Amino acid sequence: MANARNLMLDAELPWADAATRQEVLRLRRRGWGGGDIPEHRALRVSPVQREKLVPAALLALALFVAYLLLLGPVARAWAGMLETWQGLMDIPGQVSLVRYDFYGLLEFDVPFLSFASGLPGSGAWWWGLLFTLALAFGSYAVPPVILPLRYVLRLLAFFQGGAQIFFGLWPQAFPYDGAGYVHGMLIAQLMLVALVPIVLGFTYYVLDFGVARKALLTVMTMLHMIVLVPLQYAAHAYVIHHLSLLYMPLMFFVFGLTVNVLVFVSFYSWGVSWHHPMRLEDRVWARRQGEAGGNGNGAAGVAAALLALLVAVAGTAGAADLPPLTRSVEAGASWGHYSNGYGDADGQFARFGLWREDRWAWRFEAGRSARFGDESLDGGLSYSHWFGKTSVTAGVSSGTGDYIAHRYRFDAAVSRPIAEVVTTLGYTRIQSKGDNRSDGLGLSLVRYLPHWILSAQGRCDWGQPGDTRSVSGGVGLAYVVWRRMSIGVGYDAGDVSYLLVGPGQALVDYHATGFNVGYSQWFGAHWGLNARLDYGETPFYNVRGAVLSLFREW
Repeated sequence: MANARNLMLDAELPWADAATRQEVLRLRRRGWGGGDIPEHRALRVSPVQREKLVPAALLALALFVAYLLLLGPVARAWAGMLETWQGLMDIPGQVSLVRYDFYGLLEFDVPFLSFASGLPGSGAWWWGLLFTLALAFGSYAVPPVILPLRYVLRLLAFFQGGAQIFFGLWPQAFPYDGAGYVHGMLIAQLMLVALVPIVLGFTYYVLDFGVARKALLTVMTMLHMIVLVPLQYAAHAYVIHHLSLLYMPLMFFVFGLTVNVLVFVSFYSWGVSWHHPMRLEDRVWARRQGEAGGNGNGAAGVAAALLALLVAVAGTAGAADLPPLTRSVEAGASWGHYSNGYGDADGQFARFGLWREDRWAWRFEAGRSARFGDESLDGGLSYSHWFGKTSVTAGVSSGTGDYIAHRYRFDAAVSRPIAEVVTTLGYTRIQSKGDNRSDGLGLSLVRYLPHWILSAQGRCDWGQPGDTRSVSGGVGLAYVVWRRMSIGVGYDAGDVSYLLVGPGQALVDYHATGFNVGYSQWFGAHWGLNARLDYGETPFYNVRGAVLSLFREW
């Protein structure tokens, strides 16, 4: 560093002598008030002292060998702790010790915790999806004062989302079981604890600390890990046994070795921060701080405050260009009755929305529905993005029901105002739990007038197998007082046609009509109520239904 400064000065002041150059260097470290500008703590260094290298290597080797000699007691202690927690957490199975031989040089035991683990069922997978979405969308509700928590939640959602995709598409390809995973991680943890004195030997032992402090930090770190590991993997076993293998990737990537590495880093950081009045760099730092007091520190404080104010003002000005972030939550229930002995229907749902007006929007819905003797847990997610006046939307939904829910439904749409009419062209793909599927195109036209909304829509669906075609359409009229109330009516009619596949094939082809009335009422600036009545007719039954929900927006 000093050589670099001297070369710089040679280029800038070729005429100056050594004393002048030193004065220039001294003035460059002065603030505008005349005080010294101290070196920032982030630039502090602790010089490596060569006379400490040999004691550091010997201490690291001694602690490493001592740990290897204690592998047997450590393994038996782990087995005892795992057996205790296995009984407390109701995990069926037993704990045993497995002997390993490391190339004839070292024999050691590792506990084996046997317990049952299985692939997730349909219900467990859907609950996992709800958990993942709750993590992802819940991160947006975290206040800025604890901003790092947002990224932690999104990290959890990222890994769990990968597990959801894998177990949703290729569950039988998962090659691991819970007991083998825990056993393998215990082997890895034994090795990690053994590496603690080696890593500290290359990093912490070469610093200006006494031998006793170095040994104390190492022993504390190793003891903490030895106690933590069996508790950590007893918790892993509990999650995997009771919640299925769906959560093993999350346990491994986030709550496995990552936790232990962070423990090591935390102990190391704590040890490096230890202060001692006889330590060389601490004495130098204290002297520099004392010399820099007064005007220099005051000037630096004023400059920092002004800089922070400028940054805050600039950030506020930049943020003012963005529309505010809006969140909405809606929860409600539905009821219905089918004539001709087809029974009743009911459902419950919750919806969450997050958007910036005319920029982007996320919407998520989860719920339960029951009708025709079948029950389903349903979920859907959609995203919209605006490119000027044009918006693009994509969404996917599915459910657990045997026949009232689709295997999946995919929707995509493009919307743009044309001659004061909002025109939307959409595509829908539906795959049933059986062999039936359909592809459809829809067109929607909406005209906004003062306090009135006029709408019309039509669509055509082509089904397979059988090359069937279903055509439908409808109109709507609504009266709206913005953010106070709205009331609207709608009518739709169309043909439903599909080839029923089963022991025999039958063409289902009928005409259906429907009528609905909707009402919304705001009770304040942020919350309100939605209500809707439906009536439909088919050749097989008539249906009457109602939906009621409460919503909050902020």
